[in-house]
Amino acid sequence: MKIKLAQIYTTDKQIEGSIRINLGEGELKDVKFKFEISNKENNYLTDIKAEGNNYIKFGINPVNLTAGEYLLKVSAIKGKKEIGSCKEKIYIIKSPFQF
Repeated sequence: MKIKLAQIYTTDKQIEGSIRINLGEGELKDVKFKFEISNKENNYLTDIKAEGNNYIKFGINPVNLTAGEYLLKVSAIKGKKEIGSCKEKIYIIKSPFQF
């Protein structure tokens, strides 16, 4: 998983990144990706369908996430089974332009 910026300002519109999955098109059928951003106080979840593509660009709206350290976990789910996951720390920092 690659994230464009590891530090995201509270005023940023998206946390942008990409994921490359080492599965073929047939194996990706019916695979969903669950994105979870969490720390001790907050938890945010969203899903994206793979649609047969092993390279996925994503943008997650960090609305309501306060400044702090978070863990972004992406899980590949087929049916009800997790078939893979990856994690990366991200930091949301207060924007110097926020008044």
